[in-house]
Amino acid sequence: MELASRADSLGFAERTKKNLVYIEQAKSRDRDVHVVTQIVNSSLGLIVFPWESQADKAMRGRLLTDLYKSGWPVWDETPRSKGLGQLIHCLRNAIAHGNVHFSSDDRAPDKVAIRFEGEHGDWHATIFAHDLKKFCLKFIEFIENTSG
Repeated sequence: MELASRADSLGFAERTKKNLVYIEQAKSRDRDVHVVTQIVNSSLGLIVFPWESQADKAMRGRLLTDLYKSGWPVWDETPRSKGLGQLIHCLRNAIAHGNVHFSSDDRAPDKVAIRFEGEHGDWHATIFAHDLKKFCLKFIEFIENTSG
């Protein structure tokens, strides 16, 4: 199967998923790789990537409560974002200002909490790395579905 161009939302999402799966498989074969780092790299690329207008519009119209009901992982967020677009906007700002913090250097995704903070401390969100992976996979699926 030929991938879409990495310059568009779908192609970038497909490659992100492929790399994440590869690192997880390498870890399962006892290779010296860092799954948590790859999960964060995946999320950073997905969140910061300039999305096509179709995907961006769909993202802005999606309520987080609906996504949570359909199996998306829940962020521990203050104040709570109403929609996916608002959450992504806050995450982009946190990333742009280097406000991403880890609870530990553990390599196990279920043992590392990741905290994203607003530039002025007016917003923060925490999620465990294994849930951030689920978020990334759901987000990739969302992009695939909106990109047709």
